[in-house]
Amino acid sequence: MGEARLGRTVAARWTISGARAWVVLGLALGGCAAVPEVDATPVAGDAISHRSLIWGASDNEAWIVGTHAPSNAGAIARWDGQRATLVSHPPFVVPRVIAGTSARDVWVVTDGVMQPAQVLRWNGEQWSIVHTFEQSGLSIDSIVALAPDNVWIGGSTRTMINRANTQFTPWLARWDGTRFEQNLFNPTMQPRAQVVHSLVVHADGEAWLRASADRATYHHPAGAPLTEWQRIADRESNGRGELIGASDGAVLLMNTQLSRWNDASQSFEPTSTAALLSANGPARGVALGVNDVWTGGVEAYGPERCGLSGGALGGISWQCSPAGYFPALLHWNGARWSSTSLSPNFRPPHILWREPTSGALWVGDGALMGRVRADQLRP
Repeated sequence: MGEARLGRTVAARWTISGARAWVVLGLALGGCAAVPEVDATPVAGDAISHRSLIWGASDNEAWIVGTHAPSNAGAIARWDGQRATLVSHPPFVVPRVIAGTSARDVWVVTDGVMQPAQVLRWNGEQWSIVHTFEQSGLSIDSIVALAPDNVWIGGSTRTMINRANTQFTPWLARWDGTRFEQNLFNPTMQPRAQVVHSLVVHADGEAWLRASADRATYHHPAGAPLTEWQRIADRESNGRGELIGASDGAVLLMNTQLSRWNDASQSFEPTSTAALLSANGPARGVALGVNDVWTGGVEAYGPERCGLSGGALGGISWQCSPAGYFPALLHWNGARWSSTSLSPNFRPPHILWREPTSGALWVGDGALMGRVRADQLRP
């Protein structure tokens, strides 16, 4: 079982193993899994390592962004279905989000905490910087690209009050084809909200965002003014939560629950509940529909799986006795959960992208990235 980082010129593998029970994002599952492998993706030149992200227009046309090791300079590679090749681009640091609308319209936004956040755009021929946000302390957490003239970016600004206190203010902007309209989420109206950390927007303008630290979900009705957001009373508010958009709605993953948006009640209603596991909060996921959701977390194992060195997975201790945890992939099909486990090389993974034709999943944990074929997954 080898360990690899995305970008090594020598291919490597991460072995996936089975287990008796899975606990993913607080969901306890039983069963057995096959023992497939996850292939590392070779990239020419230096490694793309930390904060690796991916978005694709098709199975054979995708973009991987991250940072070079060890310089931490930004890096972009193009995936052609077989290999990823580094491409030229303007210099940048710490990419935070990526999204696109087509093979000729892809967006990357960098972190703006230490220096101004930059917006890079691929036009089908080259990457260029199309905007720089001048405000200081801007942290980018989410992006939704619907059309070349309709791109949303969410995050927060931070202001240091003193050495012990930092003030966070939610920040939301929209590209209209010419400029970014900012401050679309008014912090004076939602004084407890601090960070826009997940965002879903539909083509008709209906939108949802998840904000901390009040751990609340906000809804923007279709046709309403861009600054109009309504706070939703969550049925279970003790958790960060992660919003995932789908063509037929939106889902909210939070602690023990997966909830689905109900137009009639104008709220997220639970569709699945399972046992609670304390963790750092839900991983990012992808959804082709509200009944086809993939996300990541951890599986539980007992003392019979001793012999592995101890460590930490996303803040959860794993060891031989009395129990430990492995990262896993979790799928909701509208009726039940299933799980595919990963090797301990990964921390609890995020689902970064699903290839639209093959169904393969790209997963990552901020440092490692891998591709899992559809035939390796439990449906």
